[in-house]
Amino acid sequence: MKNFKFAFLFFALFSIVACSSDDSSDTDQTADLLGTWERIDSTSLNNHSFTFNEDGSGWKIVGESNEEGTGISSLIMFDWVINNDILNMEYDATGDLLETSFSINNEQLLLSDISDLLFNKL
Repeated sequence: MKNFKFAFLFFALFSIVACSSDDSSDTDQTADLLGTWERIDSTSLNNHSFTFNEDGSGWKIVGESNEEGTGISSLIMFDWVINNDILNMEYDATGDLLETSFSINNEQLLLSDISDLLFNKL
């Protein structure tokens, strides 16, 4: 009977420790990522931004124009999720999947595999 109690306590303790989850880390990162981020070199002539919505949808806007007012811009829709510190974005139009590591510091976002430049939270 002693061995049974010891085995049960050991199993219970091991189960609690082994089942610790990274979900809270992903949840915190998700909350921090929500909103619109504009690349630090954006101007009235050139714009590059990402928007991450709470429902897992988002969009990327890239716009370029010249001083005469002629310009071009694109809006690309995507679905996103964070898994183990990796941001996964699946583009709606093409189905392409982009994975990038990312970090957020002082309201600035670094998307390591997309740009060397930071994005400021708007």
